Amino acid sequence: MCSSGMLPTLMTYSILLNGFSKHGHLDEALKLFKSMKEKELEPDIILYTILIEGMFIAGKLEVAKGLFSKLSAAGIRPTGRTYNVMIRGLLKVGLSDEAYELLRKWKMMKHNVII
Repeated sequence: MCSSGMLPTLMTYSILLNGFSKHGHLDEALKLFKSMKEKELEPDIILYTILIEGMFIAGKLEVAKGLFSKLSAAGIRPTGRTYNVMIRGLLKVGLSDEAYELLRKWKMMKHNVII
């Protein structure tokens, strides 16, 4: 793609990350994510959510939680989908207290809208 003069977009990365993540190729997904950042293309919430979901699918709880915690540092606000992925992932591994706390924070954030 790059050799033909076409540069990958966020959509391109989203498609590739989604495929890698859903099929358990997490090393490739993380390499792609890292290379994207090295090319100064900042990941958006869609990319983070795809990667977080992939980590939960692979049983990499701490990596998923780490990615979620990096969102605020990156200035990215989680979407309802992101919270859904996190809450479902936490519940699947029996962390219902953490899932409930995250749900509580999400509800509070939804009500903190600035007009």
